[in-house]
Amino acid sequence: MDGVYIGATWSRQMRNLMLTSLVVYFAAWAILPAAVGNDGLWVALLLFQGARSIAFRLMLPKLVAATFR
Repeated sequence: MDGVYIGATWSRQMRNLMLTSLVVYFAAWAILPAAVGNDGLWVALLLFQGARSIAFRLMLPKLVAATFR
């Protein structure tokens, strides 16, 4: 999805979605390692990637409609 967002010049939206995903990662990173050890770091990374993918996919129809009328 990075290539789609960059190619369509949606860099600002991509930055905002990445910052939102980063907040999810830091929240998980602060909580999970204390609860489940090193596995918590891996789960936090998976949550970051999952949040990023879901956010990109949910924002895509709105951006396509606004850009390519």
